[in-house]
Amino acid sequence: MLCGLRTRRTVAAFVGDRRGVIVVMFALMLPILIGFIGLGVEVGLWYKERRDLQAAADAAALAGAYELAEDRASNIETVARREAENNGWTDCAGGCITIRSSPFNGTFPAAPSAYSADAETVQVALTRQVSLLFAGYFLGSGNSVTINTKAVGKAVAGATTACVLALGSGNPSGALTVSGASNSVTMSGCTMATNSTNDNAVKNLTGTMSADCVYSAGGIQGTPGPTTTACASPGKSNQPAVTDPYATITEPTVSDCGSNSYSLTGAGNSDTISAGTYCSISVNANNGTFTLNAGTYFIDQGDFTVTSNNSTVNATAGVTIVFGDSSGGGNCGRLNIAGSGAVNITAPTTGTLAGIAFYRGPSCDAGSGMTLTGSSGSTIIGALYAPTSSLSMSGGTSVAGSCLQLIADTISFTGTGTIGSDCDGTGVKDILAGGKGSLVE
Repeated sequence: MLCGLRTRRTVAAFVGDRRGVIVVMFALMLPILIGFIGLGVEVGLWYKERRDLQAAADAAALAGAYELAEDRASNIETVARREAENNGWTDCAGGCITIRSSPFNGTFPAAPSAYSADAETVQVALTRQVSLLFAGYFLGSGNSVTINTKAVGKAVAGATTACVLALGSGNPSGALTVSGASNSVTMSGCTMATNSTNDNAVKNLTGTMSADCVYSAGGIQGTPGPTTTACASPGKSNQPAVTDPYATITEPTVSDCGSNSYSLTGAGNSDTISAGTYCSISVNANNGTFTLNAGTYFIDQGDFTVTSNNSTVNATAGVTIVFGDSSGGGNCGRLNIAGSGAVNITAPTTGTLAGIAFYRGPSCDAGSGMTLTGSSGSTIIGALYAPTSSLSMSGGTSVAGSCLQLIADTISFTGTGTIGSDCDGTGVKDILAGGKGSLVE
């Protein structure tokens, strides 16, 4: 009996001994712990792979957008593939790249995308297969995960600064025209642009025009065409539309002028007036001098006219001439500089109308908004702005300005001019023309 009792006690002690249980449990749990740690590391690697692949897609879409902006849609796939590979992407059997661009292959960015109907975009979708490491123990060896990324690039304006912008509403032929045997227009450090999509949006029929480049949302007609110093002649067609930098300005309200018209007549006469509202302002005083003090001059349903010979209009202290219609009918007057008179005007550098010398707002009617004819020689620092009407320089007119902008619905040159873009400190807003790529998604 004693022996049996001892045996039972020994067995009971052995069964009740808990020492070493932790080691056993740890040994059992260790493969699972290692698996989760390995899986966490591997998931981190997947995120890195996706980040790298996204960088490749971004580079490819941006490069494609630049090709689109430069009117080289046929090169989009070649350039996109090159940039994707330069950023670490490798093609796979059957193709791991999808390019969607309406000018290239008639397709648009796939949904979800805010640009699913935008013809000025390039979407690049990349795919990469990543072999499983630790995850293969759970998902089966030989399996892989698929990583997908996509990016959208858009062709936008903004590569260069323009001095001349023909907005071209209605997409007319000849929205920007240069003609006349004696015509000579030289632009220093700036370009010309039009938003008309007509095949003949730019017409260079005769005469000489030199600019850094000519950008047209449509086509360019003429042989040999404009002389371009910073891009291939005759310029670049099918470019992105250029934003009107003054379109966001709140159009000034012109009050009733009553009977307050001003006219300077008589040979050799001189006079000075101050800012205010006028029914019209005219200068017809040969050899006369007319001075406008600083400020804004509102002209209600009338014209600003200089028709005398050898007269001089000085408005260099910061002046804006605003054409309007107090009745709200859009019956605005026009700018008419003719004869051999000279208008020297400098726009204000501050305020709502900073940088604008002559303003004929968007509520005004179409027609001959601004005309410079005869043999006048003027110096203008600022913008001539007439978004709904035409602007023309003709005859022997010579207009110069180290910072001169011309913005109108249509613009024609049959005179001469030297136009510059040295606009620092003048209040003039940049006109950003020319195509470039922008990453938008």
